[in-house]
Amino acid sequence: MPLGIAALFYLEVNLFMLNAFFAPASVAVVGASTNPAKLGYAVLENLVKGGFVERGKVYPINPKADEILGLKAHSSVLEVPGSIELDVIVIPYTYVPAALRECGEKGISAAVVISAGFREAGMEGLERELELVDIVANNENILSDYKKDYSNYLKKTRLYTELKERAEKEKSDLD
Repeated sequence: MPLGIAALFYLEVNLFMLNAFFAPASVAVVGASTNPAKLGYAVLENLVKGGFVERGKVYPINPKADEILGLKAHSSVLEVPGSIELDVIVIPYTYVPAALRECGEKGISAAVVISAGFREAGMEGLERELELVDIVANNENILSDYKKDYSNYLKKTRLYTELKERAEKEKSDLD
């Protein structure tokens, strides 16, 4: 049976979203560090030593640095000239929501968060994680231009609903 127009459109949308994660033309590393002992340094170093800088653009994001591993550092993704397809966020959890909002402002289509203090940290962490889910679900720029369909799907998933209800119930039990 031949694929219909809707199926082809769906396939194209999904490939677009996957390309941003697996074959981005540009990557920002929020939390890139000049300290080799930090994870932000290791992520950036892997992109440099792995050869990504020869085929794509890499933007270290660190407001306290001018240059990291030979690359010009920027204080925010909003200051990067041109577009960014993937944002790797390697910062403490308290700063992650603001970084995700900046992704949306910049029009970055995909983000990977490497941080602790979310669901694995108990109910407070789960609430922080749900805040990130809400930011992504309510921001049309993050994940693709087809975000409305994804956010509706995300909000209808059983996991999202169960986590939200559980967090609200446990919060009301504490009040």
